[in-house]
Amino acid sequence: MTAPEYFTASDGVRLAYRVDDFTDAWKPAPVLVLIHPGMGSAERLQAWVPHFARDYRVVRPDLRGHGRSDAGLDQPLTLERLGLDLLELFDHLGIAQAHVMGSSAGGIIAMDAALQAPSRFASLALFAATPGIHPSRPKKGNWLERVGRNGVRHFLNETVHDRIGEASPEMIRWYLDTAEGVTPEFLGRFVPLLASHYFPEKLAAFEFPVLMCVPEPDPSVEDSEYALMRTHLRHCTYVGIPGGGHGMTAQIPDECSRVLRGFLSGLGRPAATDGAAPRITPADPAQSAELALVYDRITATRGYVSGILASMGHAPDGLGCFAALGEYVRYRSSLSGRPREFAILSMARGNQYAWTHHVPSARKAGITQAELDALNAGEVPATTDDTEKAAIAYARAFRHHGQVDDDTFASVQQKLGDRCITDLTITCAYFLGLGSIVNAFRVPLEPDFPPQMKPVHD
Repeated sequence: MTAPEYFTASDGVRLAYRVDDFTDAWKPAPVLVLIHPGMGSAERLQAWVPHFARDYRVVRPDLRGHGRSDAGLDQPLTLERLGLDLLELFDHLGIAQAHVMGSSAGGIIAMDAALQAPSRFASLALFAATPGIHPSRPKKGNWLERVGRNGVRHFLNETVHDRIGEASPEMIRWYLDTAEGVTPEFLGRFVPLLASHYFPEKLAAFEFPVLMCVPEPDPSVEDSEYALMRTHLRHCTYVGIPGGGHGMTAQIPDECSRVLRGFLSGLGRPAATDGAAPRITPADPAQSAELALVYDRITATRGYVSGILASMGHAPDGLGCFAALGEYVRYRSSLSGRPREFAILSMARGNQYAWTHHVPSARKAGITQAELDALNAGEVPATTDDTEKAAIAYARAFRHHGQVDDDTFASVQQKLGDRCITDLTITCAYFLGLGSIVNAFRVPLEPDFPPQMKPVHD
């Protein structure tokens, strides 16, 4: 576990933070700041670190009065002061601009800091976070009365299932342990402060991209609060996570990290890798309610809208149908694992965009770099089994305008059966279409996707 470091805020209060940085030392690296929820600490977000620390300088502060940070009970506590703590941490670490993720109350504080100094934010991700606590919310659960009567740990234990679902006893104990350092005295100031500010209309001032990731339903927040936020945010990506708790950043950190990773990956402006200019400018979802809904559906499963899908935005209904087929191929097909990935890569060979975008999925399925290199070279990897060889052979035949000879079809049908060969055919057809659209529109690779395919010479 990374050891905490400290700095002193301008009002004299000592605040803690952690930095995890495994980026290349000789290159400038973007900064990602992860802000924990109230009644927590930076330790709540430690599972996020492996997802980002290779590519981002990851900073995790302990909010004032939380974790290892002092409460400053002898100092005035305002929302502006909490936001200023974050901005002064930026100054202390020499951060000119950062991507910021705030969980619940951490998101409230991040929003206030962004209103104070918007130029310091490259993007803002809000996980189960609203612009202030609606005054009715603490009253519903008698938060302060219960905390004052039995303490923070007891209150969290009583409400833990709303926060992290049906967790194991070991996880619950860890979750409660990460709230150590938060006192009833401090919460008696902190909660009423956040409940005295509710500023959804101010979100319209944000010019940077914003991710809203919301549990559906949120046991602690009314849907109407999130809906109101979306009416004011100008550049918002919305992702719903069915079944997530209000504390999903600790409950399901890997899933939440993937959503944020996808959002960040989609932020860069497309940059052509072959010098050819794109033929079409993507439609702006902010100018089309129909397209915005399609973008929301795509983001809910993929985490972001890729350049190839964005290129089809001038036909929102068509984009929605094409994306739905892609969701079936990726998530619901009976063809799965290595056979599916080998088929997709065999279809993508020769298309830098499709190949590069799919390499992470292939690696996740267990395909090695040596196997990727063999496929790239037009060979069948020696490490493939009979089913994988059949999928490769079928996809390679299909690449030539669907002209699969009788012997290949019969051989694959015998190995896979009718259901799987149907799903294999649908998969090949989808990626044949995707590759054709990439070529027709000259869709460039996004900056966050370094080219993975070596030149193909057939």
